[in-house]
Amino acid sequence: MIITYAIMIVIGFVPFIITLIKSRRINKMRMAGIKTTAVVKELYGMQLRGINKVLIEFNLETGQLVSQVITVGGVPYKLGDKLPLIYERDNPAKNIVDPGKYYTIISVIAFLLGIGMIGACYLIQG
Repeated sequence: MIITYAIMIVIGFVPFIITLIKSRRINKMRMAGIKTTAVVKELYGMQLRGINKVLIEFNLETGQLVSQVITVGGVPYKLGDKLPLIYERDNPAKNIVDPGKYYTIISVIAFLLGIGMIGACYLIQG
């Protein structure tokens, strides 16, 4: 039974660990990357629950205009929307749309899920 509880607790904390890894990668990009604003120029696909592609354009530090297609879930953007973007100085193709506080909120929720699994094990044990 202890093994079952251990597995439940590990499964409960997996989302927390994943969000910590992703937020760490984003924080590294924020520290070393260059912030700019991208503009949505074209939408490919309009599935509300599917994966769609969006053409964005942004200027590099040098003033060079870069166009890139990114993948998005659903239809979160409209033509002309401005997106906060962070790109690597040496490789502008490696970039992310800055998620803001999203991963902080998700990390807290995932941590509470893990704590909930511990509580569930405690209640089951009675």
